[in-house]
Amino acid sequence: MTGILRDSKWDRIIGTSLDADTRGANYKVTYAWKIKDRVIETTTKERNQESVALMRVNAKTGAVFHMSVDSLGSSAIGEWKVDDNGDAVPEMVYTGPDNREGLLIIRYHFERGHNDHDGRAATAY
Repeated sequence: MTGILRDSKWDRIIGTSLDADTRGANYKVTYAWKIKDRVIETTTKERNQESVALMRVNAKTGAVFHMSVDSLGSSAIGEWKVDDNGDAVPEMVYTGPDNREGLLIIRYHFERGHNDHDGRAATAY
């Protein structure tokens, strides 16, 4: 997992991001090694919802898979890919708390933030 992150320049995803307006009161996400160099745990906290996810490389295919659950009863499973622009694009099939299913695609992009620190920007569609 470490090599894939480093090669794609996504090793800087490890850490915590907060929403700028409330300094994390509305949104906080942390990417941390759950098992060093093997499994990343993602924890997300929003005002009315929390979620946890695990990311790992499939040893057979080399794909980075993602599985998550949240406090409302939703779950998702899918795969992360890096596109030609260097953006991380996870595509996940989800089941909501009402048992409805769907496809969620998120595009993550690093951009310069305040004080020349990198920031993550995300678009879901």
